[in-house]
Amino acid sequence: MPFTTENLRDEVKSLVQDDAKFITDKEVDTQGVIALRMLNLDRPRRVPKDITGDNTSSYDIESLGFVKQYSDVKTVEYPAGETPPVMRRRDDIWFIYEDPSKPSGQQLRLRFFTLEPNTTETIRVTFTVPFVIADLADTGFNALVFKNASLVLAALGSRFAQTTDSSIDADAVDYAGRSNNFIFLSEKYEKDYKRMAGLSDTTKAAQAIGENDIIYPTGDDLFWHPRNTR
Repeated sequence: MPFTTENLRDEVKSLVQDDAKFITDKEVDTQGVIALRMLNLDRPRRVPKDITGDNTSSYDIESLGFVKQYSDVKTVEYPAGETPPVMRRRDDIWFIYEDPSKPSGQQLRLRFFTLEPNTTETIRVTFTVPFVIADLADTGFNALVFKNASLVLAALGSRFAQTTDSSIDADAVDYAGRSNNFIFLSEKYEKDYKRMAGLSDTTKAAQAIGENDIIYPTGDDLFWHPRNTR
């Protein structure tokens, strides 16, 4: 079965061990949304799509799931299926542009400078799309759990560093000690995240992303295949 938000929350809470209930489920879920955005910056899903030629140089990719202001074309193979594969270079052979004269949802186009594939030929385009939790296989989900836990613990560390927080009993808490412990654990889980995500120790993981209205498309990924497709 695909993973869910509830699965993520339960796994994170088992790592954080917040028995005193200093952080709510809603806060855990909020950090989970941010963690997924960061994972999508560090390890976006790659989706291959085939397009049949139509004797023109311009092809709609938006309706195939290409997400405006997020997706990036990684490879264009044309004609598809050759041995060895014929990979076409960006900017020399093709480019991505937006055609406002086309209907909404079909304006982002893959365009060739001079090539016009015919109806017997196929263009294979591989581009990135965001993961949703249900897309993730075990490795990807575990990476997300570690990232979410790291963010939750960092938030707790920040909260305890602010000794005026009225939600915490000042007489019962060593603020500096608790804050340092939370930050230490946050950094540990960040390292675990990078390991699970396949990021090197020298690779700086994503730390922030602006608000985006993203429509998450479907497709067969080439990385972290979901359990139900293996």
